[in-house]
Amino acid sequence: MIRIIAGFHRGRRIHTPPQFKLRPTADRAKEGLFNLLNSKISFSDIRVLDLFSGTGNISFEFGSRGTKEITAIDSNHSHANFIENASSTLGININVKCYKAIEFLENNTTQFDIIFADPPYNYTIGKYNFLIETILTRTQNLKESGLFILEHEKKVNTSSNSKLIERRYYGRTCFSLFKKEAGR
Repeated sequence: MIRIIAGFHRGRRIHTPPQFKLRPTADRAKEGLFNLLNSKISFSDIRVLDLFSGTGNISFEFGSRGTKEITAIDSNHSHANFIENASSTLGININVKCYKAIEFLENNTTQFDIIFADPPYNYTIGKYNFLIETILTRTQNLKESGLFILEHEKKVNTSSNSKLIERRYYGRTCFSLFKKEAGR
């Protein structure tokens, strides 16, 4: 089960199918991330890409806060269908696509203000680095002034990347925030 923590649907609970073996972003971590974003962006004016979207937890939070352009990507058809059905029930417009994240990034032509990625925790450091490089330098998915947010375990070290602007820890969860040009 996931819970929307703020916005139009604050407190709304969405029951996920028991066969989903997913780890949605914990409420405490999600609340910390969105408190940070509140000071940086206007939710109604941005275009968001949610990679490895799983239950759609992050997409629903953006939608509940008034974000009108949300794209959710997950390679699992059951997950994509769940997000599509739940977003329809909530009245949140989420463009759901069933793709592998890297494949989508390499073929997409739309630019986003925020890209959020929550890869599986069994991702290797090589895969994390490739994902970061793909978003920040190999493709044009992120606007020049955009923000890339990577959710990962504390043990994954992203601090050597020159485009890292901030890291936030919430228990075992870490959010690494990147800009195309650090310091911007």
